[in-house]
Amino acid sequence: DASDELNRILKIRRFILNNLSDNAIKLGEPMSSIEEVLVPMYLLHRYQLEAAAKMVGGIEYNYALKGDGQLVTKMISLEKQINALNSLINSINPKNLSLPESLLKLIPPRAFGYPRTRETFQSRTGVTFDYLSAAHTAVNLTLRMLLHPERASRLITLKAREVLTQPGFSFILSEIIDKTILQDMNLVNVDDKLSSVEIEIAKMVNHAVLNHIFMLA
Repeated sequence: DASDELNRILKIRRFILNNLSDNAIKLGEPMSSIEEVLVPMYLLHRYQLEAAAKMVGGIEYNYALKGDGQLVTKMISLEKQINALNSLINSINPKNLSLPESLLKLIPPRAFGYPRTRETFQSRTGVTFDYLSAAHTAVNLTLRMLLHPERASRLITLKAREVLTQPGFSFILSEIIDKTILQDMNLVNVDDKLSSVEIEIAKMVNHAVLNHIFMLA
């Protein structure tokens, strides 16, 4: 199941990020080279995002031939779409986007002769590593797929055909907003309470959600 697999990969990714250290680079390499190892691990879930997103406003289909007995098209169930949506929203949870302080302390400004490339994250903080920019990259991957114009249109047209068994665009949009922009950052439950870094990430996520909604409109 695409949504279950996304949640599984997010757990694997979290374990990797929590344990990433200077053991990830060779002896004698610049410490800033840790970033080149971090990027593919931080974006480990990127292909599974696409698989889960296809469940939302998607259909099952075959390139069937007349008389071959294959399924031609079938709408994806409401339950599967909601599970996929929840796994995608989970991917932009600040706790899944944060990096441990122990790792951040190990990434200095880029060494001389080692400029930023497509294999590194962009930085809006000058020469220092920008964890918010890294998180923003991951958030955009999810939101570009989830709030895609064609997906929104499919959600609307499928809902009109099957009112009771399809989520529709309004429901999907409300769920995204409720679990990001309208989410309380100061949760009472201590286990769920966000750190100060995670609160900054949450603000960035909310801004990104709003921006993608504007672009979709």
